[in-house]
Amino acid sequence: MKKLKPEHYTKYLYIIFDVETMLLVPNTKGEREHIVNLVCLTHRCNECKDKNSDATCMDCGDTENGRIRDFSFKTMKEFIVHVLKERPSFEKTLVLSHNGSRYDMILAAKALLVDQGFGKELKIIAQGQKIIEMALGSKKIIFRDTFLYVGVKLAKLKL
Repeated sequence: MKKLKPEHYTKYLYIIFDVETMLLVPNTKGEREHIVNLVCLTHRCNECKDKNSDATCMDCGDTENGRIRDFSFKTMKEFIVHVLKERPSFEKTLVLSHNGSRYDMILAAKALLVDQGFGKELKIIAQGQKIIEMALGSKKIIFRDTFLYVGVKLAKLKL
């Protein structure tokens, strides 16, 4: 069996997100659907992730002065377009959500598959109904659930 070699990247971006939804009234089939009405996120790169959140970073900000790193979007489609944006400063993008494998990442997968047409390219690793990881290889974007690595509720973390 061939040994796997870990990939080493010198510059990568973290996008940490959370999704809020509203439950629509039942449709004609009596089914209720969760519709995304807010996606909040923040950017941090591997070089500034431990610095003060007000610190300026020319790489992970989304403006010329590097100050805007916190965003909100009204739809999952807008969020996915933002994630897919070309970022030549980075070799890899990690898109993280806490306990997202059962909810947030499922909504993101639907947007990637249906709205963006990444059906053939999106690689999903699942365990039962949990999405462990999603990857878009050509864009070097990986979605992961931080709860699978940390294993505690956010309220219990001492931040």
